[in-house]
Amino acid sequence: MKNLIKKANALKASVIGVSFVAMGSANAALDQSLVDGVVTDVLADAGIAIAAGFAIFGTVKAAKAGFGLLSSFIGKGARG
Repeated sequence: MKNLIKKANALKASVIGVSFVAMGSANAALDQSLVDGVVTDVLADAGIAIAAGFAIFGTVKAAKAGFGLLSSFIGKGARG
């Protein structure tokens, strides 16, 4: 069992080492203007998603309040 744990730890260390080497190579190959373009596009898409989320949130909250008022109105009308 201890041998298996040692092998797993060695595998983790080698995967982490290879990942850092690959990251360094990928980082060196990136062009800053392309990275800035991607960041701008992602931020624009995130802004659209956030705005849509708030619109949906507002609609849901308004519908919940409307149904609550309608429910109380119906309940009071039913009681006379």
